[in-house]
Amino acid sequence: MSLAGWRPALRVARRDLVRHKGRNALVAVMVGLPVLAVSTFATVYETNDMTSVEQLNQQLGQAQALVTPTGSDPIDQNVDGSNWSTLSEQGSDAGEWTPDKVRTAVGGDLLDITSTSSTMRTERGRLPVHVVAADAGSPQLAGFSTLREGRYPRTDDEVLVSPWVADHGFGVGHTIELLPAGADSADAGRTARVVGTGVVPTVYDDAMVLGLPNAPFAQPSGDDVQHIYLLRGPDPVSWARVRELNKVGLAVTSRSVVQHPPADWQSTLTNPEAFTEYGSSNADRAVLVLVVFSIVLEVILLAGPAFAVGVRRQRRQLALVAAAGGTARDVRRIVLAQALTTGALAAVAGALLGIPLGALIVWAVPRVRPQSVLGPFDVAWLPLLVAAALGAVAALTAAYFPARAAARQDVVAVLAGRRGTVRSRRGLPVLGAVLLGAGAAAALVLGTKQGGEYWVAGGTLVMVLGAIALMPSVVGGIGRLGRHLPLGLRLATRDSARQRGRTAPAVAAVMAAVAGVTTLAIGASSDFAQSRRDYQPRQAAGVTTITADSVDDAWWTAANTTAKQLAPGRELLPVGSLGRTDPGSSWSPSVYVPPKGCPAEPIELASEASQPADDCLNWQTAGLNDRPNSYSSTPSVVADRAALAALGYQLDANQQAVLDAGGVLLPSPALIDSTSHATLMTYDVYYGGTAKTRDLQVHRVRAAALPPMRQGTMLTVVGAIMTPTTAKQLGIAWQQTSAVLSPSANPLSRSAQDKLQESLLGTTRYAEVYTERGFDESFALPLVGLIAVAALAVLVGTLTATGLALVDSRPDAATLAAIGARPRTRRTMAAAQAVVIGLLGSLAGIAVGLVPGIAVAWPLTAQHNDANGNYVWGTPIIAIPWLMLALIGIGVPLLAAAAAGLGVRSRLPLTRRLGQ
Repeated sequence: MSLAGWRPALRVARRDLVRHKGRNALVAVMVGLPVLAVSTFATVYETNDMTSVEQLNQQLGQAQALVTPTGSDPIDQNVDGSNWSTLSEQGSDAGEWTPDKVRTAVGGDLLDITSTSSTMRTERGRLPVHVVAADAGSPQLAGFSTLREGRYPRTDDEVLVSPWVADHGFGVGHTIELLPAGADSADAGRTARVVGTGVVPTVYDDAMVLGLPNAPFAQPSGDDVQHIYLLRGPDPVSWARVRELNKVGLAVTSRSVVQHPPADWQSTLTNPEAFTEYGSSNADRAVLVLVVFSIVLEVILLAGPAFAVGVRRQRRQLALVAAAGGTARDVRRIVLAQALTTGALAAVAGALLGIPLGALIVWAVPRVRPQSVLGPFDVAWLPLLVAAALGAVAALTAAYFPARAAARQDVVAVLAGRRGTVRSRRGLPVLGAVLLGAGAAAALVLGTKQGGEYWVAGGTLVMVLGAIALMPSVVGGIGRLGRHLPLGLRLATRDSARQRGRTAPAVAAVMAAVAGVTTLAIGASSDFAQSRRDYQPRQAAGVTTITADSVDDAWWTAANTTAKQLAPGRELLPVGSLGRTDPGSSWSPSVYVPPKGCPAEPIELASEASQPADDCLNWQTAGLNDRPNSYSSTPSVVADRAALAALGYQLDANQQAVLDAGGVLLPSPALIDSTSHATLMTYDVYYGGTAKTRDLQVHRVRAAALPPMRQGTMLTVVGAIMTPTTAKQLGIAWQQTSAVLSPSANPLSRSAQDKLQESLLGTTRYAEVYTERGFDESFALPLVGLIAVAALAVLVGTLTATGLALVDSRPDAATLAAIGARPRTRRTMAAAQAVVIGLLGSLAGIAVGLVPGIAVAWPLTAQHNDANGNYVWGTPIIAIPWLMLALIGIGVPLLAAAAAGLGVRSRLPLTRRLGQ
């Protein structure tokens, strides 16, 4: 193809670019914005996607290697040490390695960075934290941590804390007191002054405190100690040395090997297939192609109307070119050259502007979310070049059809000022209907099966293409219906139908964006509805319980005092269980009520031959008609009637009478004989070896049935319920293991719950405060985000197309003004034009998005956990957010209409019109 024919076209395009700045700026925005979005996302993603080489400083500081014990058996590992597999079927324990053993095996200068659990004293109690012992400010650990504020510790009484700890009131300048995790509340802790805040990426704990290795509070204690072994020195660790250490069970991340991986490293492995690196799957490539094609399609639909209006504004100029001897090819080249010039400049500008915008986001993220750590700033040059090229290609594609129309126009009619008639191709609606049907079939038939998400995506794209093909006919049909509408809408619908080459792409652009948002909204709403359905409450709604470990009655008394202070008018009601547990003992208390047909001795001592059914092993559910596959079970509960009522149990008169008379409540009538009595056994079971029992007590007690309490789909089964008075009368030992907060009209506030939790942790090693609030997650934020995205797409597409239509119809508006139309008529026409474009595009997008939305919700919600915790394929949940769709489909177009009506000029200068 000769370039000689393009030189005049490019010269005309350059002049047009300077002469019509507004129209070309609009085209540039339509093309450049998607490219800018892709460029920005690619830059941020490339920065956040850290390679093995980029992660080295965070893992090693400036050391030569990271050594990780895996056990005593030989291993294979991948080249960067992030994955390994043992070569022994038995396996071994990594805890066998001590720092001295690792140092001996490595035979070099080994730096041992320790981290251990601890607690930090607060005004109300204690907060669990993770203490890291490392000289993070030293040159040898440069890159191991990221400083956010202040400086690194220089003395043993200084610390650096994570942003999470600083946000809890312990920022720079504060003094903190640290205690070992198992320390009692009366123990004295070690104080330190906070001199900085920062993040250690390899320590996955938001609550982190970092001190120097010799600091007293940083010394590891107990078994909960983690080690990071760094090999220092000038000599790099070769792959051969890595394989030698693999033979003794040490995985190694070597700086030298990661930076310069040997080409044949897999050949040195015993089982190289375990570390085969697979390329991207066909499904991933299909999704990438789908995303790229969607972006190009959106650019074409957004820029197409602008090119169509531009060609209409140049009709006379192009007709003069043809009248002067120019061929149809010359006319096409002029239009395409303008698209190439504007599109290329816009695409390149969008790609380049994405770099500083991405850099701004990378700079802002750690300041908005201090805990976040991004990698070194990277520019994804290949995606940027591809995005720029696609933007230019999309601009050319968007201008192709207006260029063809311009080349075929009637020169005489154009020079005479007549516009001509536009008709849709007859075969286009048929093609659109076929594509719509094929896309819907793919989404609903193949997409509703397991792994059908890609069929849904492909079917959605095909449906969008089909709807685009149908759109000119739909716009023409709307124009024929305009005769029944008020004047403003009648003029708008007729103008849209007459200029469907301009209107149809704009409506299609709005439709494509709304269809995608509709699909996402239905899928997300359905997934949220499934989460709400499958939520498993732990106890009755609004109930607050407290559990603690290894505490005495005095502790519970103090806890009750604290609860009264934080929740005035309420108190803790004791809840316990039969038997006593000695800390560290292998003996554990147990309860057994023999069902009918089961052994009359403790079930742990019964032979397998005497156990006819599961009813004997799971005696709590024996005889239940609605026997669950999954339930929470407690052998016994010791509580008075007030505590039971607070827990949510509703007792009838007979059950209350049995409790008051010294009896027990059992979960099933099968455990009670005809005389309304049951055999209750209490004993201790030895779990240190062969099962045996001690302290067996057998009691014949009055009993009544109390069906298990159901919370959602979870059944709470309690073996035996009795009051503390009854336990004392029977001579059965019991201990308080938890407490329930007395009932109130309102649940305990989250603030009071957190304060109570913190206060109780200050007095014992373990305490948990839990309030059952039901499923309280919110879908509001994702919903608002989807509405914002859809509203932005509808507003941009509608207002852009409306502005183009107003520019194109200025002669008509001037003619109307000349024959006596009121000034507000143009405002009415602008609002009506926006209503037609926005409403038609939004409703069409919702209609198109409903099918893939329902289809994608099918595999997303049909797979769920059953009562046994297994993944099963069941009945899907389809939740359509009608209110959101109504806001997008009706509310946003009306908003666009109001903006268009208020923002347009009422009066125009008269335009000389020739005959039409």
